Parts: sequence; C-alpha cells; structure tokens
Amino acid sequence: ARSDLPQFDSISLHGIWTWVSRDNHKIITEFARRHLKPGGLFYISYNCFPGWAPNYPLRQLFALHDRFGPTPHGAVQRIESALKFSQDLLAAQPNYAKLVPSLGDKLESIMGQNRHYLAHEYFNREWNCMYFTDVVDALTPAKLDWACTAAPLDVLDGVNLSSEGQAFLATIEHPIMREQVRDYFVNQQFRKDLFLRGARRLSATEQYMRLQEIRFTLLKPVAEIPTRVKGATLEATLQPSIYGPLAEQLAARSYTPKSLRELMASLPAQPYGQLLQALAVLVGMGAAA
Repeated sequence: ARSDLPQFDSISLHGIWTWVSRDNHKIITEFARRHLKPGGLFYISYNCFPGWAPNYPLRQLFALHDRFGPTPHGAVQRIESALKFSQDLLAAQPNYAKLVPSLGDKLESIMGQNRHYLAHEYFNREWNCMYFTDVVDALTPAKLDWACTAAPLDVLDGVNLSSEGQAFLATIEHPIMREQVRDYFVNQQFRKDLFLRGARRLSATEQYMRLQEIRFTLLKPVAEIPTRVKGATLEATLQPSIYGPLAEQLAARSYTPKSLRELMASLPAQPYGQLLQALAVLVGMGAAA
C-alpha cells in the first residue's frame, strides 16, 4: 500500500511463494505489476509438482498433528511430536505408504534435518505447492512472461533427460507446455524461474551478438573445480580436453573476467555451442559466474 517506492529493475522471491497464502500471491503479483519496470526481471523459487506429489501427504500429516493433536509448548517440541506421530503412522502400514514405499525414507531424511529449518519449511500455516503452469498463470496479471530457468544445469539435456525424453520434448512447440512436461521427465520438486515484464524475443543473430559480450570469471582456483556434474538422470565426467583449456583461459591474467568473444578467440578449436555449454556447466556448479 506504500506510495513512496520506486520502479525496480528486479524483484526476487526466495523461500517465499510456497509458504504464503493464495491471497498473498495476489498481493505479490499486484506489487510486481505496480513496481517492476517494463523489461524488469522477476526471480521466484518454489516447491512444485510432480516431484512433491508422493511426499506431499507427509507435510499434511505434520500440519494435521500440529493443528489437532496434543502439541507441547515450544516450536522444537511441537516438531518432535509431529515427527513421532508421522513415524508411528507409517509403522502401522497404511495403504498409501504401501503404494509409496519411498515415503519412509523421505520421513527419515526430514527427521535428520535441523529443527529450526523444519519449522520454516514444513510448519508454516501456509504451504502451497504448485505446478509450474500454476505459477505462470498466477503471475500473468502482472504481465510477467516466463523467460527461462534460473538454474543453468537444468538446461543440460544430456545429464537430465533420457534420449527418449529428449525426443518426446522435441515434438512440443509451445515453450510453457514443453517446460511443464519436462518437469515430469526430471520429476522436478523445486523450481527457480526467471520472468520478464513484457518479454521481447531476440532473433538468433541478436542472441549471438549479445552473448558474445557477456563476461565470465572463475570463482575458485582451477584445481578446485569439480570434475563431475550430476543431473536428474545421470552423472557425467567433465572432459579434460574441453574444460582444462577453458579453465586455464578463465584463470589467465589473474582471473580477469573475459567475454565470450575473448574466450572464442583464445579457444578456436572449441565450437561455439560446446563452449557455451561448458560455461553453463561451470556457472551451474558454482565454479564460475
């Protein structure tokens, strides 16, 4: 309701959307509509389906016990009581647990986590897990267009999708439908997305020209760069013939940031697409920015 705020270049939400009410979703969207500049960037992260579908009832059990069960005083004690209740329920072998055998492992994983983290993650009054397309629809009134994932490793099909999955997705033309279907193939349970206020699609030539001017820098010594990358489907070893020369060039001149144009000039043997993918891997692993 404030009237003294400027127009923002970017608005970011992390650890917010899933844990507030649908009414507050509308308030957030309206805030973005009023305060995000045309062309501005909107970042949002959230728990999502279908990855959460099998385990979503666990959170419901926590909330059920916290609302109606005998709850002791203190947040940590309430959490312990709800976890014990859920553990006892699964031990009684309800049919749902028989259909989802991984439920017990998920509960054990949750029980091993910090209780203060669990208080925020699972014991909020609101917990709205959504499909990707639900979020797209919720943000439409703010004229926010989905641009891409904010997780660089997500775009590496080779480690995230089977050959059958890649072939199937190639048959889907609409980007929103393709992205939602992709979540089924990788069983996505947490998304990080970038939206733009009134996106304008660049031509392939414009994309190429702008990408060449982007500068990259290493965030860690060459010796500390991971040699393997893990995706939703498999784990792959980084090829030394590709990543070795690239890392050396990024480390040259005391790690001075270098544009893609400079890297292309210094690594002429590496095709443009291969170099771009290698940079995406380094950024995705936190080794470069």
